[in-house]
Amino acid sequence: MAIDLHALVPSRQPLGHSHAGAIYLRRAGFEIHECVNFSSIFEAYSAGVSRAAPSDDSIVLLVHDDVEFDLPPTDFVALLRSQLDDAGVAGDADGGGKGMHTQPLGSSRHTFMPAMFM
Repeated sequence: MAIDLHALVPSRQPLGHSHAGAIYLRRAGFEIHECVNFSSIFEAYSAGVSRAAPSDDSIVLLVHDDVEFDLPPTDFVALLRSQLDDAGVAGDADGGGKGMHTQPLGSSRHTFMPAMFM
């Protein structure tokens, strides 16, 4: 079964067809959900999740509009899937870091992807 990939991208203005991050994510197989002109990033992401209506098996990426990716799109998705397959692992973004940083969280399953690969 194919897993739906959703990317929620808050921005003050529509991204447009030439936005590098949106192009990258589309190439990686993500459906882009623009969250335009919300008063906070939290409201934007909340509205984006409601609009995307992901299933329990979907992957939802919360990503800023100024993110740059430095992996081929297929490698990014492979990394994302491999980390999500590791139940009980969480990661966090490190603005200057490479790849994914993980830490065990007992039996809970929370995964946060870094927004920038350098």
